[in-house]
Amino acid sequence: MINVLEAEARSLGLVQVTADASITAKSFFEHHGYRSVQMQAVERKDVILHNFKMIKELD
Repeated sequence: MINVLEAEARSLGLVQVTADASITAKSFFEHHGYRSVQMQAVERKDVILHNFKMIKELD
């Protein structure tokens, strides 16, 4: 499915895509060529959650 989304992004002329990946999903995105650019802390219902801003350059 991620390949379909990236193909659509390319067809729209985008040169990069980003994702806010959970700690659990981080390795999935890394496996697909994304790199972590920033760790983030977000608050949801008084709970602090950490995730990662991921980016992939499209060719």
